[in-house]
Amino acid sequence: MIRSRAARLLLPVLLLALAGCGSPEGEDEDRSYLERLEALESRLLVSEPAPQSYSEEVPPDGVRRIRYPSGDLSLMGWFALPDHAARETGDTGVPGVVYFHGGFAFGSGDFADARPFLDAGFALLAPTLRGENGNPGSFEMFLGEIDDAVAAIRWLAEQPGVDPDRIYAFGHSVGGNVSALVSLRADVPVVHTGSSGGLYPAELFEAWSDIVPFDATREDERSVRLLMGNQRWMQRPHHAFMGIGDSGRSAKEDAQGEVRNFESKLEVTVVPGDHMSSLRPSIDAYIELIRAPE
Repeated sequence: MIRSRAARLLLPVLLLALAGCGSPEGEDEDRSYLERLEALESRLLVSEPAPQSYSEEVPPDGVRRIRYPSGDLSLMGWFALPDHAARETGDTGVPGVVYFHGGFAFGSGDFADARPFLDAGFALLAPTLRGENGNPGSFEMFLGEIDDAVAAIRWLAEQPGVDPDRIYAFGHSVGGNVSALVSLRADVPVVHTGSSGGLYPAELFEAWSDIVPFDATREDERSVRLLMGNQRWMQRPHHAFMGIGDSGRSAKEDAQGEVRNFESKLEVTVVPGDHMSSLRPSIDAYIELIRAPE
């Protein structure tokens, strides 16, 4: 279980009804995301594992447990190739998807959620991040974890049988914010990223104050941990899917209106369902988007 009030991280995050989606405040407003990230001297107030319990589980048939490097950390993930990969890859290999789970721990249910990517012919990597599932490292809440996400993408791109020019990333809820933040990082071998229920507002850190491991009164700490407010610094497209029941305002035009004033690579699409039931329609829509001719 997630500690205390942090259980709310699994509930809908009301992007559309909340403020705080503009540009970073104060003197940093003209500095790019990457400039602010490089200049940040982050300090954890507590050094603890991720705030969610987990169970040791055995991967299902056809899926193997792997370790991937992220800096000096060795992190766990589950990896599988589609059934046809061995006989149909040719010289290019199959496309790949890195799936970032919801919450702050990974379980077999998360891989089951991501299996439509595997069934659609993609190599699938479901990584865990620092501090999760017994991994080394401390929980940083969307900072060092994004370094891990980038490292997982690079690991997948280097695997035999995987086409390094057709790598994508997708996440749900907390994992959606991880995937969204990847769109702000440079030199990542990913075509574009997607999310389901993962666009979070600045008020997130107030709602999760009991698990925030850094000084949330610092604007420089908060601003680098969210896509919202940084849209103009995006390095590649991010396709954000939102369940129609995930907020009090259901119109697609309202959702897109929040990003209309930014010259960004963010696309928002409303799909059926609430925060949880919208995941499968979001994955299906993202697969169709990947397959659509350019």
